[in-house]
Amino acid sequence: MMQIPTPSGWQRTKVGLISKIKYGLGVPPKQLENGTPMLRATNVKRGRIATEGLMRIDASAIPGAKDAVLREGDIIVVRSGAYTGDSALVTGEWAGSIAGYDLVISPDQSVVPAFLALWMLGEGAQSHFRGHRERSAQPHLNRQQIAAAVIDLPPLAEQRQIARVLSAAQRAIERQERLIALTAELKNAIMRKLFTEGTLSGPQKQSSDIGPIPANWDVRPLSDLTAIPIVDGTHKTPTYRTDGIPFITAKDIVHNAVCLDECRFVSKDEHTLLTRRIKPQRGDILLTKVGTVGNVALVESDFEVSIFVQLALIRPNPNFLTSEFLYWALQTRAVQNEILSKAPQSTMKFIGTQKIATLKIPLAPLSEQGTIAEILGRIRQKEALLRRNIATFHDLFRTLIHQLMTAQIRVHDLDLSALDAEAAETTADLVEMV
Repeated sequence: MMQIPTPSGWQRTKVGLISKIKYGLGVPPKQLENGTPMLRATNVKRGRIATEGLMRIDASAIPGAKDAVLREGDIIVVRSGAYTGDSALVTGEWAGSIAGYDLVISPDQSVVPAFLALWMLGEGAQSHFRGHRERSAQPHLNRQQIAAAVIDLPPLAEQRQIARVLSAAQRAIERQERLIALTAELKNAIMRKLFTEGTLSGPQKQSSDIGPIPANWDVRPLSDLTAIPIVDGTHKTPTYRTDGIPFITAKDIVHNAVCLDECRFVSKDEHTLLTRRIKPQRGDILLTKVGTVGNVALVESDFEVSIFVQLALIRPNPNFLTSEFLYWALQTRAVQNEILSKAPQSTMKFIGTQKIATLKIPLAPLSEQGTIAEILGRIRQKEALLRRNIATFHDLFRTLIHQLMTAQIRVHDLDLSALDAEAAETTADLVEMV
């Protein structure tokens, strides 16, 4: 790969010459409730430290010769596994925590820690890491490989400015993520209310096999509510192409919608053969039945697709329920719990079409189904908008890192006011929706 010339006034060096690099703990001490946090690979998420799965340990049990305490300004680097090379800056909140199995970079005074942490997320660092981690079956990085990474350092003042600009982009992403989380909470709360109380005023409820439901509702097995028997996709692995007709599998159901970003394709002729079994059409529901069971997608257009055995196709009978209402009913806690209970507890979860047919579905009058679908549909549209926004911000962030770290653009040329304006507008829209 051709090396980019060092920008004027910048210094080319290696990470190992501007920092100390050490290993964290190999084997963690015993866990201790309310003990010292130990940060592991699972806590490193694209430049930030996440609390999900946080382990707490008895720090007094760490051998005295092992320096595993994290300090503000250190950088944790994932050492092995699927996310090898991901990293995060240790902020004051996490100072005093213990480093797990991963690597720790402690920058010296020639580099601003936030600048180095952000550079680690850019293409320059990541391409270096890819070249090393992909040499073995198990992705892996060691201290020497990180130390050998070449970095161009601007003067300290410009490092601080670059870090400030990129941190603003990170905060915009974080705001979008918080809004997505709030939207999901709102959606779940409204779903619970609608599917237990309905849209009529007053506490008119009745008990049912799936818990409380509105007094004028019913509960029916799914097989009673479909226009055709529930069927799954082809059991035959097709011949994939780089273009053609989309071939949808379970991995293509993302956030309860069909996502074609990474789907594979089949030829028109093979699609014709595959759809002799079942041909999806607008208004059908797709339900994942292998692996991550219970994800749902509504076929919302007339474009041609084929589906794999991992997906069940459900075609609602319009005399009983609308596609949009069934889409939401399948996502209720009661139905999702039933799906999980019917999926054998094995290495790979699986629920067959016959068991799917027995799922108990809350059934509202058709007129009320439309109202419920409209209410939840508005929230779904807002959630989709937020996800598009966050994808845009991620693209902007990657572009900014590359261009700022290579001096293709300079910080004084940037105006990030659009980021704050977009976040403010999205927040206002969410408040109005609530």
